[in-house]
Amino acid sequence: MPLHFANAWMLYGLWLVPVGGLIWLALWRRQNRALAQWLAPTMRAKLCPPPATQRFYWQWAGLLSGCLLALLAAARPQWGVREETVIQRGRDLIIALDVSRSMLAEDVHPNRLQRAQTDIQDLLRELRGDRAALLAFRGRAIQLCPLTTDYAYLEEILNDVTVDSAPRGQTDIGAAIHKALDAFESDQGAHRAIVLISDGEDLAGKARAAAAEAQQRGVVIFTVGLGDPQGATIPSALNKNEVVIYQGQPVVSKLEHATLKALAEITGGVYIPVGVANVKLGTLYRDHLSKIAAQDIEESLQRRYVDRFQWFLLPALLCLLASAGLSRGRLARSVNSAASLQRLARRQLLLALIGLAGACNVMALTQAAPSNTPPASQPVAPAAATKPAIVPGGRAGARLAQSLYRKGKYEEAAATYLEAAASGSTGLRNSLIYNAAGALYRAGQYQAAADHFLALARQENALAAAASYNAGCALFQLADQEPQAGDSHYAIRPRLLEQAGEAFQRAWRRNPELLSARANLASVTQALPAARSEAHTRPLLEKYGQTQPGAIAAEMLDAQRQIVAALPAAMTNATPARINMLEALAEQQRRNTTLLIPLRAQLATAGAQQLAQMQAHLEALENEMQRAREDLRNLDNQAYAAAARAKAGIYNVWKAWAPFPLLLREDLQRQTNAITMLPSMRAAGAQEAIRAEQEEATLLTQLFAERFAEAVPPEGLPPPPEASGPTLINAADTTPPPAQAGISAEKRATILDLAREAQRHQEGAAELLRSPLSSAPEVVLKEQQEAYRLLQAIADLLPQEQQEQPAPDQEATPEQEPAPEQPPTESAEEQSENQPPPAESEPAAPEASSPPPEAAPDSPPAEDSMTPAEARALLEKAVQRERERREERQPTPYIPPAPLEKDW
Repeated sequence: MPLHFANAWMLYGLWLVPVGGLIWLALWRRQNRALAQWLAPTMRAKLCPPPATQRFYWQWAGLLSGCLLALLAAARPQWGVREETVIQRGRDLIIALDVSRSMLAEDVHPNRLQRAQTDIQDLLRELRGDRAALLAFRGRAIQLCPLTTDYAYLEEILNDVTVDSAPRGQTDIGAAIHKALDAFESDQGAHRAIVLISDGEDLAGKARAAAAEAQQRGVVIFTVGLGDPQGATIPSALNKNEVVIYQGQPVVSKLEHATLKALAEITGGVYIPVGVANVKLGTLYRDHLSKIAAQDIEESLQRRYVDRFQWFLLPALLCLLASAGLSRGRLARSVNSAASLQRLARRQLLLALIGLAGACNVMALTQAAPSNTPPASQPVAPAAATKPAIVPGGRAGARLAQSLYRKGKYEEAAATYLEAAASGSTGLRNSLIYNAAGALYRAGQYQAAADHFLALARQENALAAAASYNAGCALFQLADQEPQAGDSHYAIRPRLLEQAGEAFQRAWRRNPELLSARANLASVTQALPAARSEAHTRPLLEKYGQTQPGAIAAEMLDAQRQIVAALPAAMTNATPARINMLEALAEQQRRNTTLLIPLRAQLATAGAQQLAQMQAHLEALENEMQRAREDLRNLDNQAYAAAARAKAGIYNVWKAWAPFPLLLREDLQRQTNAITMLPSMRAAGAQEAIRAEQEEATLLTQLFAERFAEAVPPEGLPPPPEASGPTLINAADTTPPPAQAGISAEKRATILDLAREAQRHQEGAAELLRSPLSSAPEVVLKEQQEAYRLLQAIADLLPQEQQEQPAPDQEATPEQEPAPEQPPTESAEEQSENQPPPAESEPAAPEASSPPPEAAPDSPPAEDSMTPAEARALLEKAVQRERERREERQPTPYIPPAPLEKDW
């Protein structure tokens, strides 16, 4: 018959019983031997009672036996098995957690979502046999955990919940209620409840109807409201220092009491307005959920061991009682009150002498700041500190320094304090250094003051808390100083604020009653995000402060095209090289993303029309660029799709701000691509791709004509005067020189006529491409060639300096280096952007029999032009790869937020 112990760890204490018994026995024998040494047997018989040796041994054995048996009983010995029918009763509880972006608002510490997770954990600790499930809702509701009594597993799922746990979109509380109703295993019984935790913003507006359905099914809804009714901004997904913007205004998320209260009242539940208070959800279970009728959830037949601790507990009690009965007892020892008073007086005198020896002078500085904000002393330029020729050490020097301090000679006082601190005890030296740091603070030498305060704060002494506090004040003042001209103070300001916050935190931890440290810590925390943002953005704004938006967009487009062009080669390389290449591309993507900062600033100062719509587009573009960077860092093949979408977004921004010379160069590139793709017209999906490319070229021609007409007045402009010396051109400057220089009125009219004629031929080619495949490719080619010829004629009429401007996509021609493999693109602005222009020396349009060469993916660069069959096969393969990639992305597609979509 097997033996088990329910509390086996109690058996580790068994060895203490015999050890304690042996020590007791040894002490008893030692006492008897001591009496035998000092007293004769006859005197001992007269002065002491006769020794009860046998009584002691019985008492000793009884006490040890009782302790051993008590420990065995506490270990709960079990043997034998019996079968029991166990009926588990409980309730079914669905926890619906709002994971929309508004739950990231920080009006509740640390934010609403993390606070909700903590509250749910508190609720789970109160459950006793009830089944609980977890679902997250945002645009739709997703069940993360089914009904279970395994609370550890449920808590593990809860810890992994983020805003990405549910599909994006407008917050739909109604969908969450419907999903919770479907999660119940039956539609009968009053044992079901829903706990809905949200800030109450129901953007979909379906919550009340769903609550009415829950009431019909007999399900009670308990709502918990988190957040501030006054509202709080929502941090951006990519930069916590920024907030979500909608229609040009920051989004403010408020706790909607009315919505949550109405949902609870409809179903007969209760609304818990947590708000920003510290409320435990365990009280929700004890006060309300526990009153819901429980039902039999599960019935099982279990085999359980039989407890036998009673067999040990009763003998243990008897042994302990017998041992107590054998004790003779002992009278309390009388206390000699006179001797006690003498000993107490001696101790008090000793303490007084110690206190007198450790006393120090009154410190000149107790606190360096008001009770709620860091000190507001103005910085003073440090001067050469002077001190008396001979400074006495110890307390005499301290008195001299105090007199200088009272006179306002703070620098001299600090130097005198430090000189006097060279001699003296440790406590006195620390006090003098503390006072010296306070004098340096008053003198405006915050860095030196902070160094001395921090040195004291690292020691274990009575001044540590005050020194930490004053160090934080000094560092805050140092960070708050006005930077000098050309000073990079903004770069070190975040670090100074972080050090100040750490100092205030240490002071508060050492002295919880120092409330001013807590208030100053809040001030530092509030100022830190702005300082970090300035340190990140100011270098970019200084570098691109005089750069036009079109030039910044051109630089971004060029960098993004280089990333997209290098991705195929990096993803098909060997693993070690692939990792290095993708990490390098991720760093390039990060640097390219930071250019959005000066681009936003230039757009704001340029007075752009529809700035709100542009800001929404830039936010979606930033999301894509950040996604591409994360995918590159994770070595994910989806990085190409995100990088290509980012390239398309940058292209749209560039197109809105590019000067007309770059528009013409891109127009020639697009028109060349359309001509090159025409031989593959009858391939599956080819006609649509060619038409999109042709329409993009038509749009570029229209934009060129509009911006050329705006840049060059009708009367034209004379050529600029010749420079007296050579002109230095900055290679990093992508801003084109004045395009209108040297254009006469006649030339302006000719260029505009040619542009209108080219646009007419391009529109004709696009119209033919919209017709069925029965249209002859030769007719389309004729229109395309004529449009190309006219565009080339415009390029020849522009001044020579315009022709030397690099296109935004500086790709190598086939004669220079082979083009990298490029997967097919997804939109008109992305298709065939890397095609080189025709390699003719004359501006004549290309012939149908010899189209310009094309960089073909999955094949080496061809020395000769591709045949129509090869081009058709290539395009079919590209379309197939595009279809496969779309199918892979179908389960989790990413759609940039529309301007009117409320994703919070």
